Amino acid sequence: MPRKPGPRLRQLSAPYPRDAARCEAAGALPFRDLFDGGIAGHVPGAISAPAAANLTDDDYFAYPRTLQRHFTGLGVSKDREVVVFCGSGVSATHNLAALA
Repeated sequence: MPRKPGPRLRQLSAPYPRDAARCEAAGALPFRDLFDGGIAGHVPGAISAPAAANLTDDDYFAYPRTLQRHFTGLGVSKDREVVVFCGSGVSATHNLAALA
């Protein structure tokens, strides 16, 4: 069965669209700077979307419909731009793959 093309991905630098869904992918310590013990910051309006939530109990990507329900529950839709981020980009890339 042919796959539908995924969303068009592009690099977005600040400022990003005000109505974009802002998804923090880092997980349990999303805003902690591990190098100096301080607070790294917070993106206003960001929601917690840990990359680990994209996986099954066996550490495989969840089924596409499961991922769609998960991100829809976080406020992500086809009609809204999405900004995913984390400290280094690794977890954010995982979310990009899950969204595709």
